[in-house]
Amino acid sequence: MSDYQPASTSRILTPAESRRVDWQQLNAEKINRPVITYWQGARRWLLKNPIAVFAMILLLVLILLILIGPGLSGAEYIKINAAAKNTAPNAIYWFGTDTLGRDLWSRVWIGARLSLLIALACSAIKLVVGCAYGGIMAYFGGKVDLIMMRIIEILDSFPYLLITLLIMMVIGKNVAGLLTAMCLTSWVSTARQVRGQLMQLRESEYVQASQMLGANPAHIIIKHLLPNTVSILILDLCSSIPDYIFTEASLSFLGMGLSGDVISLGVLISDGKAKMQFYPFQLLFPAAVLCIAVLAFNMLGDGLRDALDPRTIE
Repeated sequence: MSDYQPASTSRILTPAESRRVDWQQLNAEKINRPVITYWQGARRWLLKNPIAVFAMILLLVLILLILIGPGLSGAEYIKINAAAKNTAPNAIYWFGTDTLGRDLWSRVWIGARLSLLIALACSAIKLVVGCAYGGIMAYFGGKVDLIMMRIIEILDSFPYLLITLLIMMVIGKNVAGLLTAMCLTSWVSTARQVRGQLMQLRESEYVQASQMLGANPAHIIIKHLLPNTVSILILDLCSSIPDYIFTEASLSFLGMGLSGDVISLGVLISDGKAKMQFYPFQLLFPAAVLCIAVLAFNMLGDGLRDALDPRTIE
């Protein structure tokens, strides 16, 4: 028998290879960053936007003044003081007075309150009607979708100003007539957006599973489809509120909106227009509040549009 022994295949490790490994490196693939939801990411992205934060602060200040502003000056907005009519802004009347001596500061915030309430009511009606109509179109499709889309096209073909004039003439220049006029066809755009979004979602697995379990169409639309359109509805809400505020002011400015003892920003602007040459402050202050409110809502809407975009969520 031969005494030949094969050479050992083992090798000596180098100092770099033989050193101890830190135990923390064993978890190198562990995700240390906390997992956030879609809404948490959207909120964080929104708070990083300085313009959106400024708009939110501005809106909070406006809402606070709308709520408590009329009582800060100590003057009633309906009290007539003939001795102080057309008074310029001073320490007593911060925004001055109108032609009857009524405090313009309190009247501006009372008018802004009504304008905001009208805008919120119109936006709520627009969302409810648009979501219901668009959800029915998207879920059933086929002939139902075809007929309902033709109805939308017919409503959208009428001039908005003509419809508004006819409704205000029939119902009257009051809040009910204004709400009807502004909401009659404004829900059409919301219905189209909801329909387009739900058409992509109705073939999802969770929708098919709910159908197989026997859920009725109303349950599927409300519980499964519409919650996935919340981001679109929020953007639509933020864009519709300033539009309604401006529409109400425009109609009242042209003499087709509210009239009588009803106070809104549009009514105050319309009243100040006649005295603009001699008492410009009667037009300046309600117009400034209107511009600030519309600008703040538009800036917030732009910030929400960026924050709710899934491509920007980090």
